[in-house]
Amino acid sequence: MSATVVILHQSLPQDAAPDDKDVLIQASSVADALEHLGYRAVIEPFELDIAGFSSRLSLLDPVCVFNLVESLDNDGRLIHLACSILDHLGVPYTGANAEAMFLTSNKVLAKRWMLLAGIPTPEWVVRGTAPECGLPVPAKYIVTPLWEEASIGLDQGSVQEAADMAGLMDLLENRSLMLGRKCFAERFIDGREFNLSMLARSDGAEVLPPAEIVF
Repeated sequence: MSATVVILHQSLPQDAAPDDKDVLIQASSVADALEHLGYRAVIEPFELDIAGFSSRLSLLDPVCVFNLVESLDNDGRLIHLACSILDHLGVPYTGANAEAMFLTSNKVLAKRWMLLAGIPTPEWVVRGTAPECGLPVPAKYIVTPLWEEASIGLDQGSVQEAADMAGLMDLLENRSLMLGRKCFAERFIDGREFNLSMLARSDGAEVLPPAEIVF
């Protein structure tokens, strides 16, 4: 009998947006590749019903989980929970571990860690807190959700000119109310955007070829 690999993705509502439904295409592609390699591939949604999920996973008894979970209950703050549950159950999985998922899904927390490592990052501010670095005004700022990943919450109105600090706070408040999510503002850096993916290996990290993002 072939070994089982569970392909895990976030549960999607019936009216999910097309970019959210992309994960189903990814899951199907991964399943095809795994079956071609001789594995039994099972696609499973991850939901807040942790007890039910744990029972289903126990019955499937996978050798590992291919993790495609990007949020939980439509909330990016819970993206690390799938990894935490799999750690608790002792099931190996692909991708970053729970600690890395948490540290990198909160954008401001990730920026703080980058600064500690000597990696420059644009100045930022979270509404209701004092700026942790000097904020130039007037300047262009991009306002994005604090927790959501990739392009969630981005549109043509995300980048705007702030004439002064009061204007920047107004911009931050308005975008947060419009998106229904806590946001932060950081100085906008114009130019091309690239993703750099790394694979952890016993002898260090392997940097994969860069991928350019074109919105």
